[in-house]
Amino acid sequence: MGLSWRDAVATVFVAAAGAVTLSVTNGWDWLLIGDIRAGVIAVFVLGFSASVIGGGPVWFMAALRKGAISTQGRLSTLFAAALGFLALVLLFVDLFVTSVTLLVWATAALVAIWVVATIHHAVEAKPPGGLIFRPPRVA
Repeated sequence: MGLSWRDAVATVFVAAAGAVTLSVTNGWDWLLIGDIRAGVIAVFVLGFSASVIGGGPVWFMAALRKGAISTQGRLSTLFAAALGFLALVLLFVDLFVTSVTLLVWATAALVAIWVVATIHHAVEAKPPGGLIFRPPRVA
């Protein structure tokens, strides 16, 4: 399939999440990123945006339909979904614990999702129906 503009925008969002994490860990005192909790919220918003822009929900729905994508594509999509769930749990827990370590691990999971998704998008064909999921018609 090749990479599209969506992958480029998702790359910018993931890089921004990495920069926010570096800001929190190194104490750079960026505007609106004053503490760990603000960094967690920023990483969540950037990671969620990268997932939606990159077409993550569409690929996940295609992976659930039998025969929609290859077995390799299904496995990489489900692996990325598991990493996404891990990142979500880590970020949710970090809202209450405010640990820099959890923020770094959540960002590492986000970067791993980006790597898997980018390789998957470069190798796999588009899901059926393009990047817009349309439920099957019921007769």
